[in-house]
Amino acid sequence: MTTTPTNQKIIDNHLKAPRKFFDWAFGKFPIYEWSNKERNIQSSERKTFSECIHKRLTKNTSFNFYANRDYFIWLGATSKRIEIQTYRITQYIAEGKEKFDIKLYNFEQFSNDKHIKLGYKSGEYFNGLSMLGIFKGPYSDCWVYNEDSFIQRLQSVSELKYVDLNTIFARRYSSVIGELPRIYKYRNILEYVQKIGARGLQKDILGDCYYGISYNYQHADMRRLTFNFVKKHKSVFKNSDITFAEVRTKQTIEDKLGKCIDGFEKLFSEDDLDLLPSCVKPIRFQHWALREGVSAVDYRDYIRLVTAVGLEFKGDYLVIPKNFKQAHGEAVANYEAMNLVENNKEYASRLNDLVKLETTIGCYKFKVPKRLEELKQEGKSLHHCVGTYVKRQQQGETSIFFVRNIKAPDTPLYTLEMHKGKIIQFRADHNQQVPTEAWNAARAFLQFANKQNIYY
Repeated sequence: MTTTPTNQKIIDNHLKAPRKFFDWAFGKFPIYEWSNKERNIQSSERKTFSECIHKRLTKNTSFNFYANRDYFIWLGATSKRIEIQTYRITQYIAEGKEKFDIKLYNFEQFSNDKHIKLGYKSGEYFNGLSMLGIFKGPYSDCWVYNEDSFIQRLQSVSELKYVDLNTIFARRYSSVIGELPRIYKYRNILEYVQKIGARGLQKDILGDCYYGISYNYQHADMRRLTFNFVKKHKSVFKNSDITFAEVRTKQTIEDKLGKCIDGFEKLFSEDDLDLLPSCVKPIRFQHWALREGVSAVDYRDYIRLVTAVGLEFKGDYLVIPKNFKQAHGEAVANYEAMNLVENNKEYASRLNDLVKLETTIGCYKFKVPKRLEELKQEGKSLHHCVGTYVKRQQQGETSIFFVRNIKAPDTPLYTLEMHKGKIIQFRADHNQQVPTEAWNAARAFLQFANKQNIYY
């Protein structure tokens, strides 16, 4: 990997970070002190440091070693360029005195509508940014110098001086480093939408920024959100929180359906229009969706549930029910009932073995759920999560037993989970611990079950 002449020229001409930046960075490192009854040696006379590490001074004391390494970011701006400079600073102790090795490790520059990224590796600068370690990105665990002052400098001298940066960062929690690429790239349209008070569009353009191994963005499709589009719909966006998606959806709905009733674009996007049933007129469907408050997400799920149980999706009573919330709830119940029927059929063969484990020990009866829905009833009665174990019980990934008092065998008391010769958990109401007497019975039941040669 070789540094190209162009890359080296850019690095050679980078903005110079001030001395006070490096003094600030050095202050994040410790100093070392060695002492005995006769002598005291310090690695540095710095007044600012992270800590003073005390060591005993002996004749075998080593005064030469690698000490620490960290990364520091300086943000610079002029009228013609903006730079993000990441420095790798390594602290060494040589002959008892500290020394610092400073390397410009990552470099980003915004200038003349270009965004340049350069990283250092093995003595060379290459295109792209260097990672700061395993499972770390180029900006993981870095110290950032004077970010607030940098924003003010951007606002006063840089190419971003006509963008209201204070408004952007006052309401957001992302770092300047993460936001800067998008702000710079779309600075002209940002300036315009801020000028007309299009708050919704500003959110669309900037989107959400989050950091994993690198910065990731979620925002509007800027191939569609163009300057011309904004100017064409200026009267709609001006001094409002209306988003690009809402206007775009409304426009698409009008193109496809002839009319978009106000508010419908908030429920259905342009990609959801395929959900509109052909047996209902578009205007009527829009009125119904607004009246019932039906979103595209809920309607898509409703269609899936209805068709999954074998019903043909047609007729007003199904397609646009008078009470959608109730209809959706019934669809969920029917779907779950259908699944339970199928699951119980598969569970039947396993149940034939499990029932052989039913027995009574002391004052406790150990029962097997005969139908999978009994797990949900048990969970509801005892206020715990066993109702979510339906699939695992059916497929043999675990085994649930109901522990009852012999005087009330149908009243939920305790729930026991066992698998592969072990007790996994044993719970009472609200996940409380069970008494010692019940635990002794459960251990006896485990020994009994292990002798039956039945997989559980």
